[in-house]
This record gives sequence, C-alpha cells and structure tokens, in this order.
Amino acid sequence: MENNKKRFYEILPDTTSNINATQMDLKKYNMLIQLVIETKKGSKLSLNKKWLLKHYDVLVVGGQEHLIYPIENSQIRFYIPKEQLYDILYETHQSIEHGGLKIMKATLDKKYKNISYVEIERF
Repeated sequence: MENNKKRFYEILPDTTSNINATQMDLKKYNMLIQLVIETKKGSKLSLNKKWLLKHYDVLVVGGQEHLIYPIENSQIRFYIPKEQLYDILYETHQSIEHGGLKIMKATLDKKYKNISYVEIERF
C-alpha cells in the first residue's frame, strides 16, 4: 500500500498554491482553522469575513479542531488536507466494495467538501 500511496502523490497535480483550488495542504488547512476561530472571536482581519464564514467553519471533536463547510440541513462535510487524501480514498474505495468513480464521488460528497473527480481518478 505504501508504494501505491507514494505513486498517488507523485501523479496527483499540485493545486495547493492555487487560491481557488479545493486541494489544500496541512499548512493551509491549519491556517484556515485559525482564521475562522479568530474571525468568530471578532478579530479584524483583512480577509472578507462574510466570505470566509460562508465557506468555512470549525468543529471541535474530542478536543481536535476540524475544518468543515458550514452545516446545511444537519449535514457536516469536512475539508481534508492533501496529506490525508489517499487514506480517505482508500478507505472509501474499500467500503463501497471497489465501486466505480460515480459511486465513489457520491459517497465522498456526503462527508467531504473538497475531493474532486481528478483526485478520485488518479487514485
């Protein structure tokens, strides 16, 4: 599995530097958590607060902070850093008994906000 994981990250296009990309590395993920927390506390940041809080929220589970999409209809959708992507794709692929791309995308979309077709195809 480690060889597959290494190969996955080698062929995955790196879009973490693109501001509009859904893919984010752990550094950006943690920075967004802190921005959301500070914005909710009333910090005067240069970012557009309304935009930030429309796209991101923080959920604390067992003392661990998770970046999520603001809750809609009681549905929690997590953002995940690039470093966790392979493991989540692997677990999902196993849980749907090796279902195809569309089934995998539909399953992932129920729980995660930032996993694209490209990433699933590369997996």
